[in-house]
Amino acid sequence: VAEPEPLEEESPPVEPAEMEKLGTPLELAGIGRAFREAIVGSPATVKAGIASFLRRTQVDELMVTAAIYDDAARQRSLELVAAARDGG
Repeated sequence: VAEPEPLEEESPPVEPAEMEKLGTPLELAGIGRAFREAIVGSPATVKAGIASFLRRTQVDELMVTAAIYDDAARQRSLELVAAARDGG
């Protein structure tokens, strides 16, 4: 049995202006689809965006991801989402 390949270290974020140089049109369309439901902004904006998403989709569970390179910033982002969820 072959050893699994080690995970690559995460790369730092790419500036938006550089994205078009890094992918095919199909890959870029996939990225656009993946982020079409992104909710970004102040705690009030995030709270309103989550509420709107839940009303529109009628889902009974929400999974949150944060594609943030910096671990501390990602943790803080998830803390802010939890505070918005809890009414903060």
